[in-house]
Amino acid sequence: PDLTSYAGLSGVLHGWTVLAAVDLAKTTRGLERWAAAGLLVGVIAKALFEGLTTSSVFTSTIAMGGETVYAAHLVGVLGGLVLAALSALSFGRAPEPALR
Repeated sequence: PDLTSYAGLSGVLHGWTVLAAVDLAKTTRGLERWAAAGLLVGVIAKALFEGLTTSSVFTSTIAMGGETVYAAHLVGVLGGLVLAALSALSFGRAPEPALR
């Protein structure tokens, strides 16, 4: 209720990071898959930490010119996870064979 304005796309960035990490974890092997899994765990842990403590990990209110809205990071992560799950459900099936 006290939020009068919002600037930035950090929530969207968190969601895109989750989507990219999930996609990389599904499509790569070996070290790349572990790196993608680490990125996924890291971004989720960062958003949870910020949401629970309202402490900034990588952002600065001075640089943005306003307060960091940690809930946006959590919503972005949750949105990314939901979109990844929906993508897996709808695109997980084998594609139809192309007509020749």
